[in-house]
Amino acid sequence: MDDIDLAWAKAQAGKEGVSVSRWIAGRVARERQRPSDFHAQMLAVMETPLAPMSDGGRTFNREEIYDRRFMKRFR
Repeated sequence: MDDIDLAWAKAQAGKEGVSVSRWIAGRVARERQRPSDFHAQMLAVMETPLAPMSDGGRTFNREEIYDRRFMKRFR
């Protein structure tokens, strides 16, 4: 660890009244409990409502997919 980083870690640990090793252990524990950005983004994608890709067996063409008024009827 660089001297500058160590000095910063000592200052942060001192503010919380714990040793540097205990402060680092707390940071690691909090980081492990926090869901990763990837995990949070995947959950957001999975919760997005699905858009239909066909209507009665006929698949939409490109113009229909990008036509907002056409796709609004499926909301």
